[in-house]
Amino acid sequence: MNIQQFTTGINPLQQIELLQSETKYVCSIKDPNYLDEYIHTLVQFHSIKKNIIYSETYTIQYELCNSNHLQVEYVKEKKKYPLLSILCFFLEHNSPILFSEIDMNEYKYKEFKNQNNIGIYHPEKGVHIVFDSSKYYGALNIDTNVNNVNNVNKYLKINLWDIQIKDLVFNTDISQQITEPIDIKEKNTSIFEWNEEIYDNSAFENIIYKTNDPLVMSKLSTIFSHRLKNTNLMIVRYNKKEGINYLKLVSKHGDCIKDFISIIDDKLTIEQDNVCYKNKIIKNILSPDICYWILNECFIYKLWKLSTHKNYEYQVNLESFPHLLNYILFVLNFWLIEIRKMYSIPNTLNLNIKEIFIAKYSVNKIIKEKTCDGNFLVMNIQLNDTMEYKDGEIIFNHGTDEIINLNACECIIYNGKKMRTPGNVSYGEKFVLVIMIELLL
Repeated sequence: MNIQQFTTGINPLQQIELLQSETKYVCSIKDPNYLDEYIHTLVQFHSIKKNIIYSETYTIQYELCNSNHLQVEYVKEKKKYPLLSILCFFLEHNSPILFSEIDMNEYKYKEFKNQNNIGIYHPEKGVHIVFDSSKYYGALNIDTNVNNVNNVNKYLKINLWDIQIKDLVFNTDISQQITEPIDIKEKNTSIFEWNEEIYDNSAFENIIYKTNDPLVMSKLSTIFSHRLKNTNLMIVRYNKKEGINYLKLVSKHGDCIKDFISIIDDKLTIEQDNVCYKNKIIKNILSPDICYWILNECFIYKLWKLSTHKNYEYQVNLESFPHLLNYILFVLNFWLIEIRKMYSIPNTLNLNIKEIFIAKYSVNKIIKEKTCDGNFLVMNIQLNDTMEYKDGEIIFNHGTDEIINLNACECIIYNGKKMRTPGNVSYGEKFVLVIMIELLL
């Protein structure tokens, strides 16, 4: 987003105020008045800087603007954009100007995949800027600090065209000529960058298509207030974030979704009134024979590997035992129905089995550090008897410590955001069937 600032050393405010707002004037070259000379000098200077071969057959159009809608400079009949566009500011206070990277086709068809940045420029008295007017821009009614709202958007717009423009008028109200030199100097543009994360393009689209919406203005004003003092240009980068669109989910699933979002979103905390806050203990979820069958398969094939999860020591994925996997997936159909009832999960939300494995703890140092499993819900099913090992209890911390020591065939279900100890043993071996459940939004 290339926006250059310049000063001229003079301020033709008195002549500017004689112009009729939104009237399109043509700059006179043969019989110029004060304002014509001023504008012509600016255009010549910037044409040279931009390597534009200036011709007197070109049209220099200007107008006094006080609108706050987004626009592009374009002549539809000729399918032409300006060679050069300039905005001049002469008031002590001016509304910020929004600049986008979106042209007419991108605006029309909303095809702006890589143009999710906007610039918010803070004008200064006596400064003019050169910019790309083929991209949408316009004044914003934010952060003006001005009582007279009729003046806050007044600025002079100048366009250089390589075509003849119809219906332009000559300015005959200004007769005097410039007697003082116009000393154009480039002014450093201080830029402040702000990253705004969005879940989809709707937030960005609202700014482009609903510029006058009070909610949009309030949001832009809040963002603009974060700029550093004496910053001229604030670049707001709207970064699409793969995450949770809260408002969209509430409209689809109802207010119950807020309990589940607080588990999935790392930035949120789980309150005590959350339906997923408390652990659930289920007795005899599997029969002793099934637990023995699972353990026996593990003893025969000995496929243990170091676990990829901090809270488990060794693991073997249930995919290694297809017959066991088929059985557990079958009973999971019934378990998930009951889990939905426990946590009031509506049928509009899908539960998915992310991972199933058997975990083994052997004699090791008792780890007291607490970490989380990081899934929506986690099921731990104790496979062997507590007589076969020593220690092995899991300590959860959610306000106060909760010590869990399961018996064989018992299951604990907890949300994956809870901090817990691994449950290491100081004697013997402990075996647990672990099922990690994710919520698909």
